[in-house]
This record gives sequence, structure tokens and C-alpha cells, in this order.
Amino acid sequence: LILLKDEFVTENIGWFLTYTVNFKFYSVGGLVDVWSNHLWTLSIEEQFYLVFPFLILLIKRKHAFFIPIVLIVVSLIFKFMNQGIEKPFNLLTITQLDMLGAGVGLALIKNRLSETFNLLTGKIGKTIMMVSLFACIWVYYFVDMTPEIWLTFDCLLLLAFSLLVANAT
Repeated sequence: LILLKDEFVTENIGWFLTYTVNFKFYSVGGLVDVWSNHLWTLSIEEQFYLVFPFLILLIKRKHAFFIPIVLIVVSLIFKFMNQGIEKPFNLLTITQLDMLGAGVGLALIKNRLSETFNLLTGKIGKTIMMVSLFACIWVYYFVDMTPEIWLTFDCLLLLAFSLLVANAT
């Protein structure tokens, strides 16, 4: 991106090098540059991967199952509390913790509760996944997207893709 002499990138190189560009995009009101727009997601992932191991070290092993629940609940509460505000909150790490928490939850379930994981990848899990995907498609195309509907859509998408990932392993 530097070789392309992209003005936004060169002016904000520190944000890009420290994987905090999602905060820069948020502060300027959204995505602004066609060459670097995709990097906000990498920033969120890197922030998660830098903090998450320390979180795991601080929590006792028997309480590990609370981590994905807390991540998902905190993210959904933040989204709910900020409905209707004209800011690009989806660029903040906290709004993406529900999806990251779902991944953590699937990993924990697969590693510790193989019976539960088999249920998720069996007929019940596949049925729930398909219903969730169809509900997401229907909501996206046929429902007026109010903030409350977006939150519901996000939850359905979280469920559908969590089960999709579970079935892909």
C-alpha cells in the first residue's frame, strides 16, 4: 500500500503498523480508502489474538466455558445499547466479540465435550443451521432493517455460521 503511494495509508502509517487502523476508521466516520478498507478486520483479529492468551492465563480452566458466553453477551449488549447511533460501531473490536466468542466456544466444545459437538454436527445442528441461514436471507431481503432487526439478524448469523464452522471440521 505504501508503494501505491496511497495518501491515507502514508498519512496514517502508525495506525496500520500497530494494527489499530479500525480505531482510525472509526474516528473518521467509516471506511475511507479502497486500498486499505479490508485491514480493519485484520486489526480486530490481531487485537483479539494479542489479548486473548492473557485472558486464558488469568482464568481457571474450569471457568473457561464462561469466556465465550461473556464475549458474546458483552458484544450483543454493546450493539443493543448503541442502536440508532450514526457511528460505524461495527469497526470496533467490542462489536465483533460475538463472532470471536462463537469461535472460542466451538473450540472449547470440540475439545472438551465431544458428545455435545457431535450433536451440533448431527441432524439437529444441521437443521438449526439451515433454518438460521434461511431466516437470515429472508430478514436481509424482505424485512425493513431497523436496529432491533439488525441485532436479531446478527444473532441468527452468529448461530448459522457457528454451526456451519462446526460442521466443516
